[in-house]
Amino acid sequence: MKARCVLLCALVVVLGAGLTACGGSKRATPRLAVVPTPPSNANLVSMFALLRSRGFRVAVKTLNRPVGTSESQALTLGSVEPAPGTRLRFGSRVTISTPTPEPCCLGSLVLKPSHAASRVPSFVGRPLSSAVAWTVRRRLVFEVTRLPNLPASSKRSLFAAYRVVSQQPKPGSVVRQLRTVGGHQGLTFLRLVVAPS
Repeated sequence: MKARCVLLCALVVVLGAGLTACGGSKRATPRLAVVPTPPSNANLVSMFALLRSRGFRVAVKTLNRPVGTSESQALTLGSVEPAPGTRLRFGSRVTISTPTPEPCCLGSLVLKPSHAASRVPSFVGRPLSSAVAWTVRRRLVFEVTRLPNLPASSKRSLFAAYRVVSQQPKPGSVVRQLRTVGGHQGLTFLRLVVAPS
């Protein structure tokens, strides 16, 4: 009887070891993704979105440059690190940056004329993307005097990765697309100070 118990225990140990070995041989292979090549017309905004769609976290080196964006303006894309074509684990960090030296903005400022008046809401504490969407809908423009470097982010878009710290005009102000100063007309800008979210 004792010999039979010993034999059964040994059999259990052997089977357990075999199952463990099988389990170990079937460990999941890490998911890999390829760093995409930037399209010819890519900028920081579009490249950020492309990298996020491939599953990467994205860091941005902006050199603290200003950015004024309407529907036709965005920060110039300089480099992508690691280089396009590199295979990385899903969720790895990819860094994009502005070129050095290079003017910060691309494109000309093109807006459809508008005479509508808009009351400025408070954007403080909200994503920069909210302010951008508001200006686009009202045919206005915004300006960020200094866009800080961004640590690796999993936000959906570049502008969603920043939050508004302060704004001018103040909440409650009524603005139009054009304003007259000293007898001259000029665009009304929503000027924002932002920080990484």
